[in-house]
Amino acid sequence: MDHDLYGRPGRPQVLYVEDEPTNVFLMQALFRLRPHLDLVVAADGAEAIAMAPSVRPALLLLDLRLPDCWGDELLLTLRQRFHWRHVPAVAVTAEADFDGTRSGFIETWHKPLDLQFVIQRLDRWLPANTTWMPPPAATAAMEARAY
Repeated sequence: MDHDLYGRPGRPQVLYVEDEPTNVFLMQALFRLRPHLDLVVAADGAEAIAMAPSVRPALLLLDLRLPDCWGDELLLTLRQRFHWRHVPAVAVTAEADFDGTRSGFIETWHKPLDLQFVIQRLDRWLPANTTWMPPPAATAAMEARAY
């Protein structure tokens, strides 16, 4: 799937950090049902950090067990280094007893994913009938890094 990392005005980006290809294919299939959203995928924490200066996410979906870091640690890094404190984040995990709200996540989606639930939650966080623009602080930080 090709991505315009800067996103098109009014078209929210979702950054999904996941190392398991099957889970990525599944999420890409779900996002084809929501063409008003752009899915950007990173395979691990290092790739997410490398692409972060070029991404303006409206939502973060983070696997907890990545090959190079824990998802909750990555969330903290992304929020601190890239001024993404405002960006809602969802923990996507097979950890049955994980409570992501203690780690800064708005909610937890447990694997195997309930596909209808994921669609409902995407619609809740990023409805199709709203125009999305990054908050001014995120836009200013992005523009400052571009020069």
